[in-house]
Amino acid sequence: MTSKKAPLLKQVRLIVAGGRDFNDATLMRDSIEEFLAELDFNDLEFVLGGAPGADKQAQELAEEEALPHLVIPAAWYDMTSPCVRRQNSHGEYNALAGMKRNIKMAEKGTHLIAFWDGKSKGTKDMIDQAKKRNLVVKIINY
Repeated sequence: MTSKKAPLLKQVRLIVAGGRDFNDATLMRDSIEEFLAELDFNDLEFVLGGAPGADKQAQELAEEEALPHLVIPAAWYDMTSPCVRRQNSHGEYNALAGMKRNIKMAEKGTHLIAFWDGKSKGTKDMIDQAKKRNLVVKIINY
């Protein structure tokens, strides 16, 4: 008598990141579908940063498709170390918050699809954090 083994869980925790000015929902959907078609998985979760632009569009896509997603927002007002204090019209904030968030996202993810204009320092940092942790990285230039 043989016992049936449960299938191994092949999880993809897909970080979707990009510029705050990104607004091409069709490019995002098509790029994500194409990227996922290349992968062998049976469990998918989006990992998102909650910022305007690409992050919010990815969150809307995940919600439309009823896909599990984890949002890790930047803690702009957390002044614990490491911290670089800056001031804007909203008050004092930690200029390192975006980079700290990117590290948390990279630690959660297995793959990254980044929508990058070639200039955004935040998106570049997310790409670098993912590569540093040997995540599978796909960059979509716009």
